[in-house]
Amino acid sequence: MYASRIEKVLKKMELYDFSQILISDPISIYYLTGKMLEPDERLWALYIDCNGSHRAFVNEMFFCPRGFGNEKIFFQRLRRSR
Repeated sequence: MYASRIEKVLKKMELYDFSQILISDPISIYYLTGKMLEPDERLWALYIDCNGSHRAFVNEMFFCPRGFGNEKIFFQRLRRSR
């Protein structure tokens, strides 16, 4: 992650009294992390917390490169029971 860019986001969050934010735009995530993933219609999100608990939410079908904060949370689509 680019610490200086994350710091700018944290300052804006403080200005608007946000304690957390979820970013799901791939270009914005690339800007903040320098890592690109093309998720198509699947969710790929970056969670930024004012306490520094940043996490990436990544569909388990994707390889997640290093540099996405403290923790990566992998998920998969749940199938409906019939």
